[in-house]
Amino acid sequence: GALTECLRMGIAVPDRLAVAGFGAYEVSELSVPSITTIDVHAERIGAATAACILGRLDDDTPPVVPECLVPRLLFRQSTGGDGG
Repeated sequence: GALTECLRMGIAVPDRLAVAGFGAYEVSELSVPSITTIDVHAERIGAATAACILGRLDDDTPPVVPECLVPRLLFRQSTGGDGG
């Protein structure tokens, strides 16, 4: 939304304003310019949560040991990165 509004208002990204997102949605990589974002590993969080719930429903399954997920910064064009 912020990137679209900058385009509408003629604000150059990242020359006048840097834009960053959260969640590493696929659209952030496909946008022009591509959007810097924080990847919190949502799929892994969802899979671990599902495994925990299923484990709690099945008396024979030991509890899932929590995994420490370290967020990562995906530095892209919207903040001056190379887009990768």
